[in-house]
Parts: sequence; C-alpha cells; structure tokens
Amino acid sequence: MLRKGKLVHDELSPAQRHLVNKRLTMNILIQGAASHAHLSAHHLVRAELDQIDADLVQLYDRSIAGATYAYWRGFLSLIMGRSNKFWGSMNKARHPFFFHRFLRRHGRMLAEGAFATAKTRCLEKGVPTGMYRHEFTIMKDILEIVDREREHRRRLEELAKRTCEQIIGTPQSLMNATITETPAWGNVRTPQTLKGRIIKKAMVGWGGVDRINGQLQVVAKAIVWPLLLHELVKGSMELICLHGMNDMPKHDFNVVMDNTEHLEYEVPMIQMGPEFYKRFLKVIPVDQPLADCVMAVSMMEPVALEEFLFDMIEEPEVAMQTLADAAETDE
Repeated sequence: MLRKGKLVHDELSPAQRHLVNKRLTMNILIQGAASHAHLSAHHLVRAELDQIDADLVQLYDRSIAGATYAYWRGFLSLIMGRSNKFWGSMNKARHPFFFHRFLRRHGRMLAEGAFATAKTRCLEKGVPTGMYRHEFTIMKDILEIVDREREHRRRLEELAKRTCEQIIGTPQSLMNATITETPAWGNVRTPQTLKGRIIKKAMVGWGGVDRINGQLQVVAKAIVWPLLLHELVKGSMELICLHGMNDMPKHDFNVVMDNTEHLEYEVPMIQMGPEFYKRFLKVIPVDQPLADCVMAVSMMEPVALEEFLFDMIEEPEVAMQTLADAAETDE
C-alpha cells in the first residue's frame, strides 16, 4: 500500500487483509447495534419497567448517558489515551486500522459524531461531564440500580430476552441471560497488552455465542439490565454474522481472529459504532427485516462489502438498493 509516495508493507496477503477488514467491519456493526440498543431500548418496554420500579427508567437514562460519554472522557480514556489522538493518527502505518480504507476515510467523522451525541445526552440528563464528578455520578447510579434490581433479576432477565427478540428477532429459546455481579464467562482471548488486561478486569458485561447442548446459542451476563440487553444484542448480532465465516479455511479463520479479536479494539469500535449503526439503519429497505439485512451484509464478499460501506456514507440510495438486492438473493 502506498502512503505519501512510500510503499507500506502489509504482513498479510491481500486476500487475508480483505478477510480481516471484513471481520473488523462486522465487529463495528455488532458493537454499534449493541450500543444503539443500550441507549434507547429501555424506553421500548418502559411500561413493564415502571411496574417493577418507577425510578428505573430515569436511572437507566442517567447511567447510560454517563457510561457512553466515559468512552471519551473517563477512566477508559486514562487507559487508552485521548480519542482525538487515536482517530487523528489513522494515516500512520502503525495504527491498528491503517489498512481499513473505510475507517481511514470515515472513522474519525463517525466517532466525532457519536461523541457530540454522547455529550449532548449527558447535558440533557443532568450528568456532569467533568471527569471526577462524572465517574462518581456513574458509580453512584450503577450501585443504586444494582440495589433496586436485586429482587427482580429473574423478571428482568426474561424481559431482556423478549426485548432483544423484538429488536433483532433472535428466538428467546436461543438466549441465555443472567444479571450477576460476576459477569465473566467463556474462554476470552488473553489480551496482549497492559491496556487490554486492565480493560478485561474492568468489564461489567460479557456477551457472545457459545455451543450449548450441541447448539449455538447467545450467552449474556451483566451487572445491570441495560448492560444485559446490550450483551444480548451483541451476541445475537454475532450469531447472525457467523454465517459469513462458515466457509472460511481454518488457517484464514485463525489469521482473522488473531488480527481482530482484541479487547483494546472494543473502545474505538464503541466510540464510532452508534453513528455507524445509525447510517446502516438508514439504508435498510422498509420491507426487509433487520436480521435479514445483517445476514446479507455478513455474506457479502469483502470487496463488495467495502464498496457498500462507502456508499452507505456517500451514496445512501445506492447502498439501500445494494442491500435490497443482497437480502433478496439470500432468501
């Protein structure tokens, strides 16, 4: 690849790089869908939440606004560094997303849009944005939510599964949801950096796909209901997206996972994910279910997917037609 007239060496073959970029794209879509649900899905089921505790929705609003903003101006920023530095260095060859053309062109714009939304949401919900007051407010609200949810966990777990099914379409029989103060589960890839190891220790929710009784199912564990729903949506999206990796040779699969599945990548993906997902929702044809469109995208060839991404930002009507055609082909 050329950068300012100089050839930058890529240790992966062109075919492998395309596969890695596709997986990075799908991870952003997964994180974006989960973040989108995290931000607003509690309002879909407000009536039932009010029956459990009339103060939960307001507490969820505050804690979600604070937790979202914290990806830019909180504890995570001390670990990961300044987000504007990360997104401003996309054209440097050592950047982890340097070889992803779409992210180089549009990643910063999407992240900045999501940041502006997150800050506005904090101001609307009365959440302070100064770092120390911000962190204290988040912790106070989360502890209150944990206390208020404690006697209703089983009901909230079932509500989270029903809500996820309403959003994504995943059958509740394929979902395993647990509200717990010890949410870790499964064999998580060992982080290779100090940043990753710290993030792993600080995780308050885990979601993904696991094989249970011979069947792939969604598993989610989190300390509070909004995070549980976030993890269920993330796992449900992952279950759909796995179809796009079914035919991948084992060696290529291992290369892809080694170059994409890092906890350190979750922070920038969640930073830009909500805005990315908003753009995706805008190009979904009105007569196509969300799950079918996600499946269609996951089945695209890497180069075709890259073209779709650029159209999604630059020519949405073209992207909508591409997605409609792809969804009909996969039916």
